[in-house]
Amino acid sequence: TSLLNIIAGRIASGNGKRIDGLVTLDGTPIDPVAESERFAYVMQDDSFQSTVTPSEALRFSARLRLPSLSPSEVHELVRTVQAKLGLMECKSTPIGDELIKGISGGERRRTSVGVELVTRPTILLLDEPTSGLDSFMAKVVVEYLRSIAREGEGATVLTTIHQPSSEVFNLFDNVIVMKGGRVVFEGPREDIETHFARYDRRAKRGARGRSEAKRRE
Repeated sequence: TSLLNIIAGRIASGNGKRIDGLVTLDGTPIDPVAESERFAYVMQDDSFQSTVTPSEALRFSARLRLPSLSPSEVHELVRTVQAKLGLMECKSTPIGDELIKGISGGERRRTSVGVELVTRPTILLLDEPTSGLDSFMAKVVVEYLRSIAREGEGATVLTTIHQPSSEVFNLFDNVIVMKGGRVVFEGPREDIETHFARYDRRAKRGARGRSEAKRRE
C-alpha cells in the first residue's frame, strides 16, 4: 500500500517523511505528485452512498472530473465503462449497505474500478481489490482487470494482493514479491517457481552439508 501511494503521488517527502528512490515511466523519470492526474487509484475501502446506483456513481465521477464533456458524451462514456466491467445488469440497483439490500461485493468492487476508469487513466492502481471477496468473485474481478490491461486503449494495471488463490495468481503477467518491505522476486509470473527452486536446492544442499558435518563429529 505504501509503495502504491508513492507511485501514485499520494505520499511525498516532507512533514517528517523522506522518500528515496526514482519513479520512472517508460524509462523516463517523473515526479509522481506533478503527474498524479495520469494515475487512477482504487482504494481498498470504498465510500459509496448506499442509495446510489452504479450508473449514478459513474456519471457523478465523470461530470465532476471531466467537466469539458457534454451530457451525451458523459452518457456514452458511462455506458462504455459499464459494459466493459459487466455492470449493465445491475446499473440501476442501489449499491446498498448492511440495512439496504444492494449489489454484490464483486459488483461493488467493479463499480469502484469504474469510478476511476471514466477518467481514462494511463495507469490504474488498486489496493487489494479482492479483499473481502470469496474466491469466485475475486477471480471475476481480477479477470476484468486483466481484460482492461489487454485492451488496445486500456490502462496499465498495478495492484497489491494478499494470499491470492492459484487461479487468481495465474492471471497476473508480472509479479513483485515483497517480504519485510524488501523485494525478493520481480519478473514474469511463470518464472517465480524456477527462481525460488534455486534457493530451495541451495537450502537442501546446505542442510545435507550440516548433517554430514555433524555425523563426522
